[in-house]
Amino acid sequence: MGAVAVVIGIVVLAAILLTAGTWWWARTIASRMKRQDAEFRPLEAKTDRCAACDGVGTRLEALPGWPQGTPGEVRCYRCGGTGLPPTKDHVPDLWPTPLGLTLRRLRHRG
Repeated sequence: MGAVAVVIGIVVLAAILLTAGTWWWARTIASRMKRQDAEFRPLEAKTDRCAACDGVGTRLEALPGWPQGTPGEVRCYRCGGTGLPPTKDHVPDLWPTPLGLTLRRLRHRG
């Protein structure tokens, strides 16, 4: 009976640590994206094109799981592939995934 309680305690502690780590990671990314957005807005106002992809709409990035040095062409996270700067009320997410949705919610709160 005592061993079961210890195992349950370890599982609960691991879940709490995982949640706290994920929250910290999401806040760190949200902070960086907000800072980057503030840096890109003046450039985009001058050039009228996305500053992250320089108006191309795609970016060459090394994708996870690919051999090092093998770039993959991905749609720009900031403009969504249009090459135009995002609207004033839109703060782009790094990934259009559940993490991106979480970051969007955190931005609206903070």
